[in-house]
Amino acid sequence: MVLINPAAEASKWTDVQRAVWEKVAFFEGEGDLMAGHRFFPAHQSPVVISVTSAYSWPPGGIRPGDCAIAMRHKLSLLGQGVNSPDEICSRYKQFLEAKKPGEFIFHDETPNPDERACGALRTPFALDQAVENIDRKKKIGIKSDLATYLAFPLFRGDLRPLGAMIAGVARDLRAACESFSLPENRQDQRALRFWQRVGEFVSDLPFQNTDIESSRTIGHLDPPRSSVNLVDTLRMPARQLGTTHEIRSIRWAPPSQADYKDIPADPSLNCAVSHDWLTRARRAQTNGTQWESAILAPPLDPDPANPRGSGGHPAVEMTHGFRLAGLLPITRANDPFWNMRAYDDVLMSHGGFMFSSFICAINQFVMDRPTRWPLPTPPAELQSAPMPQEPNRPAADASKIHRRAR
Repeated sequence: MVLINPAAEASKWTDVQRAVWEKVAFFEGEGDLMAGHRFFPAHQSPVVISVTSAYSWPPGGIRPGDCAIAMRHKLSLLGQGVNSPDEICSRYKQFLEAKKPGEFIFHDETPNPDERACGALRTPFALDQAVENIDRKKKIGIKSDLATYLAFPLFRGDLRPLGAMIAGVARDLRAACESFSLPENRQDQRALRFWQRVGEFVSDLPFQNTDIESSRTIGHLDPPRSSVNLVDTLRMPARQLGTTHEIRSIRWAPPSQADYKDIPADPSLNCAVSHDWLTRARRAQTNGTQWESAILAPPLDPDPANPRGSGGHPAVEMTHGFRLAGLLPITRANDPFWNMRAYDDVLMSHGGFMFSSFICAINQFVMDRPTRWPLPTPPAELQSAPMPQEPNRPAADASKIHRRAR
């Protein structure tokens, strides 16, 4: 496995992606889709990985339509401190039992809710939790890799990332979904409109380098979300180039950063064994597409190479494609080229490589066996040759029978 430097122009990565797409069919009518899934074998491990602390979550940032799906004001009516989809489903059933006749909250409301009705709340709840995580990160001051997001395009003559940052400087100081409404204070409203216009002016300046493959770095070239994309509707992006996976910490927790000199003796860096996790994650999904490291198929049977059998989950959560972004993955599940958008509790700023979760994840790729290889076929010379068949012998009295026949 090769871990490459993401602070290079994106064209170095997109050239590889185009070379793969020449061999893989993505749409009906262009070839055998199943052959595209089988182009790389099921036991293929990642070969080249790029990891960058991403600027926006999800790709392109949160939109007003996303906040409408999250239904934060409606979910709050079910109570505070909800930590799981099952818990919110249980509270939803209790709410329906106690609500007044004719009272309306959710579109999936039924007199006797079943799993299908509760299932309609899983996406809003997951997005609501994601928005809450983003707000928490703003409060503790964790930052993304601004050197590759902002400085690199500036040196290449692309001012659009700077304009987008200026336009969002006032809005990003508030909660993610609350920032789309105007502040109550009139002075704050004028300041917000001023910075938005300045950002739009900078983004629209003429004679810029608009070739994003040369002005953006490998880790900051994201597939674009459609203007009508919502998080609960998955579509293939119009430009199938750029980042391919996401990596984040397991659940949300303030990150702990280990000092470099203490890494050999730091107990938090004792990584668990994670054999076969990637194979199990792929088997849990159809053709492996949109696999999640948090969702694994049952452990595999032991093999001679590892009598102990499968291990556990990796030290971080990894996703094929993008979680809660309304985008289908732009690569096949077995593709060995991973361009990962990192949450900043795994990889912080431009040099935060010392988070224990990130160190463990890289060690598990190298020291463990993430995929289960098929058993090798023994060489022909070692295979047992078939026993030669003994020729049929005539019976003892065959000659006598023959003479009587005469």
